[in-house]
Amino acid sequence: MKPIFERLGVKLITRNISFGGMGTVHSAMGSRDILGKEIDLILWDSGMTENGNQPHIDLFMRQALIAGNRVPIIWGAGNWDLLKLFHETVDADVGEFGNGFAGIEAVRDEAHALEIPWAARFIKCVDERAELCKDDRFAATCWIDREDGIHPEEGQKVRLDGQVRWHPGWRVHQLQGRVLAFAVLEGLEVAVNRWMEGTMSKFDDTDLFLSFNSFPLIAIIFHVSAGQPLDDDYWHVTDYYENIRNKVKNLDPSVGECYRINGTLPVRLCNTPMNVRILVLLQFWHVQKVHLSHIVTVEYRVARNILLELTMTNLVSLA
Repeated sequence: MKPIFERLGVKLITRNISFGGMGTVHSAMGSRDILGKEIDLILWDSGMTENGNQPHIDLFMRQALIAGNRVPIIWGAGNWDLLKLFHETVDADVGEFGNGFAGIEAVRDEAHALEIPWAARFIKCVDERAELCKDDRFAATCWIDREDGIHPEEGQKVRLDGQVRWHPGWRVHQLQGRVLAFAVLEGLEVAVNRWMEGTMSKFDDTDLFLSFNSFPLIAIIFHVSAGQPLDDDYWHVTDYYENIRNKVKNLDPSVGECYRINGTLPVRLCNTPMNVRILVLLQFWHVQKVHLSHIVTVEYRVARNILLELTMTNLVSLA
C-alpha cells in the first residue's frame, strides 16, 4: 500500500511488534511507549496465546483508545462481542479480520493446482489431498547451501522453531494481509471521494426573480463553488478523539471485562492512560572470586516479569 499512499503525499508506517507466546497485558500497560502513540490502526491478533483472557484483552483495547495522541481503529481477531461493545458504548471504530477463503478453489491434485492463480494455490485442498496444503507452508530454513562450498560447522535443524502443524504458514498470512489491505484501500477510496466532492464546484439551481410591480425583470442562477481547501470539518478530529476517550474513562465498571483484573492488577489501568519505562536488568556472576557485572538487554518477557513483580503502588506510579 505504501506506493499508493505516497502518491497522495501520505507516509505509511507499519510496525510488526510481535510478542511470541506472551499475551498482550504487559504491552497494554504501557502501549503508548511500547507500541506507539501516533497509531491510526492497531491490530490485536493474540488469540493463540491470550487463552481467552477477556479482561486482559479489554485492558489492551482501552489503553489503545485512551493512551496515545490519536484514537486508533481497533482491528481484532475472534473477539467480536468485545469490539461491538466498544463501538456501541464509546463510539470506537472497530474491525475484524477476514480470512479471504470465500471464492478460493480447493486444490484436487498437483495438476489442478497449476490452473489456480499462484497466490491462491494450496490454501484450500480437498480432504483426499489435504497433505498438499501442508507441504511447503514455511518459506524459512536454517541453512541455504552456498556455491562456494562453505558449510556450517554446527549441525543445522531440519526446520526452524515455530514451524509447527497449527501454524498456517506464509500463504494464509499473505492472503489475510491482502484482505486487510483491501479494507484499508476501500477506506482510502471513500476519503478521496469525499475530498473530491468537497472541493469541486457545486451548483444551486434556485432562481432569484427581481420584480417590479409584479413583473419579473431578470432571473439569476446562483453558483456555489466549494473549491480548495477542503472544509475544516473534515480535518479537525479533536472532538472525535475526546468523545471516545472520555466515554472510555467514564465507562461503568459493570460494562465489559476490564474491571475483573481487580485483585491481580490495579483497576486504575481500565480508565487511566499509562506510560512505561523499559528497565535494564543488571545481573552478577561470581567467577573465580571475581565479581563480573553484565548488562543484559531486557526482552519484553523479562520486562513483563519485572513490572508484575513491582508493588501495586510502584506500578500505578508509572502513569
